[in-house]
Amino acid sequence: QGALLNEDVVSVACGTYHSMALIRNGTVLVWGNNTDGQLGDETFLQRSRPQTVHLTGLLYKRRASAMAAGGDSSFVIADSGTLYRWGDNWRRQLGDASFNFTSRPFALKGSFVNKRITSIAANSYSSYFIADDQPYSAGANDNGQLGLGTSGSVAVANYTRISSPLVNNATRVFSGTCGPNEQRNSVGM
Repeated sequence: QGALLNEDVVSVACGTYHSMALIRNGTVLVWGNNTDGQLGDETFLQRSRPQTVHLTGLLYKRRASAMAAGGDSSFVIADSGTLYRWGDNWRRQLGDASFNFTSRPFALKGSFVNKRITSIAANSYSSYFIADDQPYSAGANDNGQLGLGTSGSVAVANYTRISSPLVNNATRVFSGTCGPNEQRNSVGM
């Protein structure tokens, strides 16, 4: 009698206390904790059953092609190649210069308007994506996990290109939590 029983689920993602499912028709379902707006429903209410993310603005009536869950944040790539994100931004993992969290999905703009984003990954306090075959990262960089050749307690507020001959022409990015606490994260391309 599960809520996803009759759905054609193509992928799932799990944050610290919230979950996401991508349905073959491009719909994204979310459920769980929502204290930081990570469900994207413009509330901060916990949901114990999957519900549709009502993507707004330019994403309205678009299909999602990929998604990722960070600790308390969420990310969706629309079929147009535009990245939408929402939830916790304490370590600037949404690639936004503010520390504000948001319960409403918002688009990545600026220098990425004309780039096609094809893959997204996130962990507790960092996020990564591929745009036009090039990898980018933002968020916590305490242990150098953003791949930028630096480390330190200052969060990287805007998505920055990972420049390394080892990751040229990247097509996919993935992330996972490794180790006993949420600060130990790794990313692969």
